[in-house]
Amino acid sequence: MSTGLIVLGIIVAVIAVVVMAIYSGMQPPVVSVTPDTFSVRNGLYGNIVPLRRMTSVSLDNAIPRVRARTNGFAAGETLRGSFRVETWGSARLLVSVNHPPFVVIHTDDEVVAVNFANPEQTRGMYAELRQALDRSR
Repeated sequence: MSTGLIVLGIIVAVIAVVVMAIYSGMQPPVVSVTPDTFSVRNGLYGNIVPLRRMTSVSLDNAIPRVRARTNGFAAGETLRGSFRVETWGSARLLVSVNHPPFVVIHTDDEVVAVNFANPEQTRGMYAELRQALDRSR
């Protein structure tokens, strides 16, 4: 096999991986609420938070200013992964920043913020999480 074909194959493979990562990052998060946990994931990024660890859960119309991406995906208004956020410090974000509201979960050692482009879907997720929390306590 010629060197040119090997190089072309490597370039095609790298482009395919990049396109798949961007596509995956742009997809809405997948959320699951069980009697014991709240789970959110998107591509390579996600969190599972036991309900018993949650110190507060709120539905907020804004999130603090994002200072830096520490390990994540950021494309336009879409943020997925770990970020340094004003007043929160390190936080796991799976948000579309221009589409409030945001479900914000605080535990003793982490903050997770999640939303969908559709505000009603976010409100529904919040209501489901609140019901699970009320039943667990």
